[in-house]
Amino acid sequence: MTFFNIGKNYGNTYGKRQFNHGISQTLGLIVIQTGGRNEDSNLLAGLRNELYSLNPEEINYEELSKLVREKFNKYKF
Repeated sequence: MTFFNIGKNYGNTYGKRQFNHGISQTLGLIVIQTGGRNEDSNLLAGLRNELYSLNPEEINYEELSKLVREKFNKYKF
């Protein structure tokens, strides 16, 4: 199970942790590829911080996974 595959059936604490982990991995990839922070990493960091305050049921995993996947694919090796 990757965080990209988390959908509406994973609206629980486990899914939220996995999703935050995926965002952190993508942030690390951006820093490696660019040598620092940029607009995309600032967006993802803000999103990750916002997710911490939400209940798992309040998160639209499908929409957010599309956004994170887009950023990941933009910077992958």
